Amino acid sequence: MPADKLRLLICHDCESIEELPPYEGPTGNDDTLNYRVGQHRFPNGEEHIGVLATVPAANWEKPDQRHEIIRRITEAKKPGDSEGLGSPYYNVKATFQEDAMTCWKKHNRTQNCDEWRGDHKRLYPDTLSDRKEAGITTRRPNTWLCDFCPVTSIYSQRRNEARGDYD
Repeated sequence: MPADKLRLLICHDCESIEELPPYEGPTGNDDTLNYRVGQHRFPNGEEHIGVLATVPAANWEKPDQRHEIIRRITEAKKPGDSEGLGSPYYNVKATFQEDAMTCWKKHNRTQNCDEWRGDHKRLYPDTLSDRKEAGITTRRPNTWLCDFCPVTSIYSQRRNEARGDYD
């Protein structure tokens, strides 16, 4: 796939869109895709429902066109559902991505970030008391601002290489 396109992994269960780099070749050899898909599972191991889409990179980089792409994706329906994913979610996710890129640039585009996944980078919603009151689990999510940073890809590649996944 030419570099003028990028792929979007759309997970209907997580209600997320993840950017993936271009890739040509058998899906079984696409380490980035396989790693990301592996993160989209229920506790029982069952895979989430999702789809992989390709969009022109130039369109995705323009905020108004990105908004239109997201609007169309949110209008798409998961099998059995009557509603899309909702734009507010993607607006929040885009903000996290922008904040992560700002942080990365502030750290001179490092490939070894000393602050990566530090406690001060963890994303905690301020809903603990509301959750207790509603009887909903108070377990904290394992999400960091760093999950939206390019350094995460570098660390994942290093981990996969150390495991021998590229041999």
